Amino acid sequence: MKSLPIIAVLIALPLGCNKEEPYSVRSLVKALNEPDAAARYTAADGLAKYGPAAKEAVPALITAIDDQDASVRVGAIYALAAIGSDAWPATSKIASALKSRDPQMRLAAAYAIPLIGPQSASALPSLRPLLQDSDALVRAEAALGVRRLELAARYRQASVPTNQANK
Repeated sequence: MKSLPIIAVLIALPLGCNKEEPYSVRSLVKALNEPDAAARYTAADGLAKYGPAAKEAVPALITAIDDQDASVRVGAIYALAAIGSDAWPATSKIASALKSRDPQMRLAAAYAIPLIGPQSASALPSLRPLLQDSDALVRAEAALGVRRLELAARYRQASVPTNQANK
């Protein structure tokens, strides 16, 4: 049996399947509903790697914050952080995770809130109490988050022209 030249194989592979790519955003969103927690976590992690290009996954990731498995919940929050400002609808859900008993959830939420952008500034009052958290990593991440949000608020105030200047 003769082997096909490598070029023929490379051309034939994509032509033979009309299936969804196994790691497309759409397939990863579907995988968030798998019965296996490891598969759900892997899906959330995969969506994080897409960053802002995974914005269509935001509703599914918001739902995943309530997953029964802690690693999936944390993975969903980190994926939303990676998506950035398009994940703003998750702000209140992530802010509620700041009050979790699980320090990994609090850490993920403290990390995610400022990365979502100025829309998440409403979560600042929920973030401040974590400056006194029992977990040192949570305290450090909360301090960074508070600082980022405060600086963003100052920048927005400074960049808004006042009517006084126009008189």
